[in-house]
Amino acid sequence: MNNSIIRLARPGEEAQIHEAHMRSIREICIEDHGEEEVRGWGNRPLGCRWVEVIKTNLV
Repeated sequence: MNNSIIRLARPGEEAQIHEAHMRSIREICIEDHGEEEVRGWGNRPLGCRWVEVIKTNLV
């Protein structure tokens, strides 16, 4: 039985969400997109993307 809990992200968790997203691109998408594409796509800086997404309760 899976006891996972899914909840909305909270302010202050942006860096962890970003790292999980970048890691999933580098480790999972490599099979479908190739090393060169993933190198650019999976190593983007944090920026303010997740700040805005968390403010609007989309994650």
